[in-house]
Amino acid sequence: MPGENRNGILKTDLAEQVCRIRGIYQRFFGRPNRGAVVITGNQKTGSTAIGALLARVCGKTFSMDPVYHIKRGVEFELLEKRASLAEVIRRYPRFFAADIIKDLHIVFFIEQAFEFFEGGRFVFIIRDPRDNIRSILNRLKLPGNLEQLSDADFRNIPTRGWREIINGRLYQSAGANYVETMAHRWNRIAATYRGNADRMTLIRYEDFLGDKTAFIKDLAERLGIKAKYDISGSVNIQYQPKGDNSASWPEFFGRENLRIIEQTCGPMMSKFGYALSL
Repeated sequence: MPGENRNGILKTDLAEQVCRIRGIYQRFFGRPNRGAVVITGNQKTGSTAIGALLARVCGKTFSMDPVYHIKRGVEFELLEKRASLAEVIRRYPRFFAADIIKDLHIVFFIEQAFEFFEGGRFVFIIRDPRDNIRSILNRLKLPGNLEQLSDADFRNIPTRGWREIINGRLYQSAGANYVETMAHRWNRIAATYRGNADRMTLIRYEDFLGDKTAFIKDLAERLGIKAKYDISGSVNIQYQPKGDNSASWPEFFGRENLRIIEQTCGPMMSKFGYALSL
């Protein structure tokens, strides 16, 4: 029999096993879930951890980055408008069958997503752009204080997907250098939320870090989903490579690139409660 903790939340391995079996079935035979919770935002915003923990606390199935995992190049079909989001989902329905779908590409096709997931609920995650950009560059093993990336730096970026993010052309975010490009990307994604705030639940990555268990339970309640299970032993699982935040912003970016981020993102940062440092 499952036990309960002092908050009345169930603690059971059986529920996780049942959910895992449902997830396996969906991956092979599932149909698109038009009522899914869809989580989106920028890369390196804690979206995988938040999505996985939300699924775990509610006993729901979870799909991580289906557009990326379908097959190589599908995201470029979408970005180059050679396919619509609905067409991609119809071609690969089982990738979109889960109860909770985390996909960071969807923010760039948000109107199409609203139309397809007509019964769904949307979660948008924001993170301070200075930490967000630093974490992305950490992930790619790139310094933050260069005036320009060298050809060798660019060639060492591991995939075309990351190279397109850094050069920004397909995302309409290209700037004078790679840091400005990342700042434009953050602005564009943040503006997508601002234009659709009435249709999305906003969460800040920094608030998640404060008390992860309470935060996820509160998020479930905001979405109208019952939090059933104890996740206190799971909240510090590392779902993605951890960035190095030991260097301060000025140390990591240098004064000029930090100025570029704050000048580019400053007006939008203030709308999410992020203060300038310069």
